[in-house]
Amino acid sequence: MLFNLESETSDIISRLEKTGYSESVLASHRRCYDSLQAHFSMSGLAFTMVEAVNWLEECKAGWSYNTYCQYRGALFRLERYLLNGDISRTMCWSIDDFVCCDSASTLPTQLCEMYVEFKNVLAAKFCKTSVYNYSQGCKNFLLFIAERGYANTAELTIDPIIEYASELYCGARRISGQKTGWLAGIVNMLTYIAEHGDIPCCYSSVLPRNTAELQLLPLKVQNPGSAFQPSKALEPLVPQYLSSLDEMRYNNSSKALYANDFTNFFLFLELNHMEYSEEAVEIWLDKQSSRGAFWERRRHTLTLFKHYLRTGSTNKNFVYTWQPLQIDALPEWSRNIILGFVAERQREGLAKTTLTMCRSAGCRFFKFLDFKGISAPQEITPEIVKEFHNADRHATPESKNAYGTKIRQLLSYMAEQKLVPLNLFLAISTQCAPRRTIVSVMSEEMIAAVYDYRENARTALELRNSAMVILGLRMGLRASDIVNLKIENFNWKKKTVSFIQKKTNKAITLHVPIEVGNSVYKYLMNGRPQSGADGTGFVFIRHFAPFGSMETAAPCRYALKNVLSAHGLELPRGQGFHITRKTFATSLLASKNSLDDISNALGHALQATAEVYLERDEDRMRLCPLPFESVGAL
Repeated sequence: MLFNLESETSDIISRLEKTGYSESVLASHRRCYDSLQAHFSMSGLAFTMVEAVNWLEECKAGWSYNTYCQYRGALFRLERYLLNGDISRTMCWSIDDFVCCDSASTLPTQLCEMYVEFKNVLAAKFCKTSVYNYSQGCKNFLLFIAERGYANTAELTIDPIIEYASELYCGARRISGQKTGWLAGIVNMLTYIAEHGDIPCCYSSVLPRNTAELQLLPLKVQNPGSAFQPSKALEPLVPQYLSSLDEMRYNNSSKALYANDFTNFFLFLELNHMEYSEEAVEIWLDKQSSRGAFWERRRHTLTLFKHYLRTGSTNKNFVYTWQPLQIDALPEWSRNIILGFVAERQREGLAKTTLTMCRSAGCRFFKFLDFKGISAPQEITPEIVKEFHNADRHATPESKNAYGTKIRQLLSYMAEQKLVPLNLFLAISTQCAPRRTIVSVMSEEMIAAVYDYRENARTALELRNSAMVILGLRMGLRASDIVNLKIENFNWKKKTVSFIQKKTNKAITLHVPIEVGNSVYKYLMNGRPQSGADGTGFVFIRHFAPFGSMETAAPCRYALKNVLSAHGLELPRGQGFHITRKTFATSLLASKNSLDDISNALGHALQATAEVYLERDEDRMRLCPLPFESVGAL
């Protein structure tokens, strides 16, 4: 064996000379190999790399640190030469770098094989120094989990990862550069293992990099579950869900935020070994430190994902609430009655807003009954119904009448189900005293502000605001019709617009004034963003993802408020976008148009509807005063 060692070391020295290494390097290698050969000659031991490394460590105390590092490097090159004939040398930081001494060899077979395989992956992607640091961290982590009984990565849960991170930091606020490299290596390894399907992808997000505070720990619940890797089945669905948002033109930054929300939620499930459920979502949200914009986004993300899991679609018209519905707080017996009542009204083809009012009225009524201790329909009496009706407060007599009608219908439905007497609905009065006020219209200053805003509109939102308001002011269109206008409704050659009114379901064709047509055209050409799938064909769409059609008429109200506020003005109290329609009708009346013409321009189903505007024509109202004698003496 001695002559073999001498021959091998001589070959190494010869190759180093040919490669151009300095004389000092050659000299340190000669001294190391000569001393090593002398050691084996004197001890009579057969050569092994393990014994060579043992000799190195035994002699370490008698050498300078520089000599020790030089000899360690020479032995490391010798091992590589004996293994594969290679004399190139990576940095040797410790004896753990020697294959013969690598503690990874003590790992369970599957963990050891994975470590060797991943180390080769690192070597193909990173520089030699990074590979060393990364692999050291990976090896330490694998030894750590092996000591805790894990024989392969498929058995891994989030718990040992958190435990390892806690021990690695040991309460320190920051860690050394070496340990930072270890963490980077472990994160890469966990990602690699996740790509092979053994663990959830979120595990690689557990290890913090710059702080000792593990943000996951406050998310622990008192009674965790027993689910094994509960997020693993959900993670593949997230890319599909995020891809479906492309139809609504969500940008990549928004989708990246959503992906981060999913990662945090999945880590919560893993930490508590909790299966996915709607209840788990609520628990996670309750565990958040604050309820600001981040909380609202996370709620939005998980709620839409829940809808996606149920239906396979990301329909933006899906409506959700962040607050518990009133109906959910009712006892089961009253909740079932409301659901049945609303379902029957839906079969009758009523509009969604009407169904919402039916549900709201029912919730008001049964909430009052619950407060009064009523626990069954048989306990409802005419007296309790009258008491509710008297106590039910509304802003206007009209809304009081509307809700009273819905309660009468509810009681009639309950009578048909033989839950209450047939005539119980008579306990609700049919009408409240009406209130009549003079129609509010926009002042001359407000109208001037609208035209000034239109002339100076430049941004996309300003162009949309201007077009919406001018449609209401110059054509009297309702907000509900404006947001539903489609490009095909406009006939630009004939200067007309044709559509079916949402409120009356009546078809109407109106002349489009030049300034209105110009405002709409300018918005379409210079302000309207490219729509998502849902917004195709609509004139006015959302300017933020999802870029679809308007869900409500609220943008028209906001548009008018923005136009007026730009000039320091405000709407009269209690007024909304409908004031533009009232102003339009009043201007027609002042221009000596007949009630028939006004009614046709407004698209009224009945001419009498337009009579409310007569009181605004002060000049002609003065022509028909009544004498005091006709009304009696005061």
